Amino acid sequence: MGKKWWVPFVFLVFFACKKKEAQVVETEDSNVSFSFQQMPKIAAVNGEATEILNEWEAFQDLNGSFQVLFRASNSEDLALAIDDLLEKEKLLRESEYPKVFETSEVKSSQKVFSTYL
Repeated sequence: MGKKWWVPFVFLVFFACKKKEAQVVETEDSNVSFSFQQMPKIAAVNGEATEILNEWEAFQDLNGSFQVLFRASNSEDLALAIDDLLEKEKLLRESEYPKVFETSEVKSSQKVFSTYL
C-alpha cells in the first residue's frame, strides 16, 4: 500500500502541470441580411395632428429622413439612412415641442424609437 500512493500522485502532477494551448476561437463574419420586403407600412396621421406637425420643422426633417429609410435598396443605403435618422431624432429631442405633444408618452415613444435605431 505504501508504494501505490505515488501512482495517483504522478497522474495528478502530469495532468495538472500540462501546458494549456491557446484556444483559438474562430468567429464567422455573419453578413447581416435585411429584407426590404418586410418593411412595415407607414401609418397615416390624423388630420388634426397633421396640421400641428406641419408647423414643427424638426419633425418634418425626421419624417423626411424616415421616408428615405423605405427607399433604401441595399445595406449601405440603410446604414446611411439610420445614421441620418439618429441625427434628426437628436435634433427633434432638443427642439421645442408643440404643447399638444409635450407629454411623457410622446417623449418615451421617441426614446423607444431612438433605442430601436
